[in-house]
Amino acid sequence: AGGGVYQTITYSGPDTGGARLYMRSAGDSAGEAPPLPPPSKWTLRMYRSRTPLAWTPNLAHVTFVGETQVPFIDFHNLADFKKAIGSKQPSSNYVWAFYGNLNVKVAGTYKFCTTSDD
Repeated sequence: AGGGVYQTITYSGPDTGGARLYMRSAGDSAGEAPPLPPPSKWTLRMYRSRTPLAWTPNLAHVTFVGETQVPFIDFHNLADFKKAIGSKQPSSNYVWAFYGNLNVKVAGTYKFCTTSDD
């Protein structure tokens, strides 16, 4: 119960040949995918709550702490997460949100998957 932060977002679809790939954000580019590397830019925003969290709250009811940019949503442990967010991470009762844009260049059905332990 807690302590081991991880989160990954992948997708698969017609343009991946069925392979699961990290989901890329189109970032600030105007219609063109960002160059590799880094393959994308996601904004990670950190929030804290004054009360214990039993579920993901409406972000209007928590306090914004700070934000950073990450190329992928791919954290395997708490150390990876702390490296990304730095000193902005509260010690407890926190929630994060990712913001970015996707460019879908091939029509079809896609699967998006997010995995987390918190």
